[in-house]
Amino acid sequence: MIILRVTPTYVAIEGLSDLNIIDSISEEISCFEPSYKYSPSFKYGGWDGKKRLLTPSLRFPSGLLVRVRDFLVKKKLEFSIEDSTIFPERNAASPWQGHKLYDDQEEVIEKIMAVPRGMVKIGTGGGKSEVLARVVSEYNVRTMVYVVSLDLLSQMRETLERSLGCEVGIVGGGVCDIKNVTVCSVWTAGLACDQKDI
Repeated sequence: MIILRVTPTYVAIEGLSDLNIIDSISEEISCFEPSYKYSPSFKYGGWDGKKRLLTPSLRFPSGLLVRVRDFLVKKKLEFSIEDSTIFPERNAASPWQGHKLYDDQEEVIEKIMAVPRGMVKIGTGGGKSEVLARVVSEYNVRTMVYVVSLDLLSQMRETLERSLGCEVGIVGGGVCDIKNVTVCSVWTAGLACDQKDI
């Protein structure tokens, strides 16, 4: 039987050796890279333009658990999900001091708050930082927000401080100042954990 062993950040698939099913799962949770059409590898047929989110060790981001579960159900495969994740209890929401959000942003927040985990895709200019700040406000628990660049580190900190009305910590760019809400560079976190492949 297939076991989906869930951690806060990834899911490990155990008991699956059928290469056709593995390839199908990989295809199910893959996505096109930005600007893939301009890559020489894509242009000359050496790459299909997709980022593969299923690793060779059969691990994938935990936010994709529902998609993999639904795929296994559709294929009528027997599986179990073992999830020992402990989710924080929500506190009363902290006062929101950010901009009034648009209806579509409010809809996204409702969907986020209705499930314990997932992945959110919002287009350029769609207000990802504001949506994230509102979710942090709604949960009102110790929070670490990871970003991929020093520009985003500073931008996210400013957005969170403005929207939450509190001092926000920062980890990255040579600074380690941890607060109740902290923004962290994934590269700094990776170096701290001795991870080479982030």
